Amino acid sequence: MQSATSFFNRALFRKNLQRFWPLWLGYVLIWLLLLPLPLLNELADYHGVPTVADASYYLLQIGAYGGLVMGAVFGIFFAMAMFAYLTNPRATQGFHSMPVRRETLYATNYLTGLVCMVSALVLAFALAGITAACFGALNLTALGTALLAAVLSVLLDAAVDGTEVVKADTIEELAALMGVDADTLVKSVETYNTACVTGNDTEFGKGASNLTAIDAAPYYAVRIYVCTGGTIAGVKTNLDFQVLREDGSVINGLYAGGETSNREMYAYAYSSGSGVGYALASGRQIGMNLMK
Repeated sequence: MQSATSFFNRALFRKNLQRFWPLWLGYVLIWLLLLPLPLLNELADYHGVPTVADASYYLLQIGAYGGLVMGAVFGIFFAMAMFAYLTNPRATQGFHSMPVRRETLYATNYLTGLVCMVSALVLAFALAGITAACFGALNLTALGTALLAAVLSVLLDAAVDGTEVVKADTIEELAALMGVDADTLVKSVETYNTACVTGNDTEFGKGASNLTAIDAAPYYAVRIYVCTGGTIAGVKTNLDFQVLREDGSVINGLYAGGETSNREMYAYAYSSGSGVGYALASGRQIGMNLMK
């Protein structure tokens, strides 16, 4: 059984692979057309004996520039496929009512796309390496460097599209790309970094173990959209949904349920389907208590 705090769900991962393997196959085929087959053609038609430098140059060029373009294009395709349910409110509620944490949903979907893209790269570059070896022109260092360049394109720069994700070397430049006031953003970052040093977040109450300073370029900003709403607040109650005083004693005749109660069961995650279920269950329990 997986841990309740696991950020990976094997069943969801397998389901994603079964649904989106045609997209993976398309990615593989394009990389085969970009790398091993053209390399084979170039080395076979080479006038004289092809050198290691010739093959290395080709691999590095394709790895750096081909990886950047392919990562950007197919990164969008895989993201659209993995997170398409977020565009449909009913589908969003269905996914978020599953007994899986939202963090697990995101991490598993992200890892599915990442595994698909990286595995295709490894396959394509492995075949390219075999092709170069057949002509005595294999350079493992160049091959590894080219593969690393392609993988990094998938992980980092391919995500920067200038609208949903922006990147800058300074906070001021990042503010301009975001379309927000630079002084305000700089002050916000400085306040947060101070909290990281002191371990005391006075603005949002973030735990010290979760505070990480924003003090090294490059800086990234990601546009966030609200898909579902809910609160993790309200008054504190016991399991009979009776409201408690600060000292823990019961306030007789006062009950709270649904989003108005800060309950034990969903103290760290709350959204859509689980929130509706909790509201119904707590309302029924409150009604039964009032009838006693």
